[in-house]
Amino acid sequence: MADPIVEIQQGKLRGRVDCDYRGVKFYSFQGIPYAKPPLGKLRFKAPQPPEAWSGIRDATKEGSECYST
Repeated sequence: MADPIVEIQQGKLRGRVDCDYRGVKFYSFQGIPYAKPPLGKLRFKAPQPPEAWSGIRDATKEGSECYST
């Protein structure tokens, strides 16, 4: 099976085909940004939509961990 490519509002994503513990295949998309990082003026504000991207974004790996203080 080829890597799945889907299009969402911000752009295209490349995922991967994975298997669960029973061997059932499914499409997996990881590390998809759901909001802009809450830095500077965005701190303590409602989430803002992420920026759009061009090309195909790699969604085959987990994203960065969130900040903790």
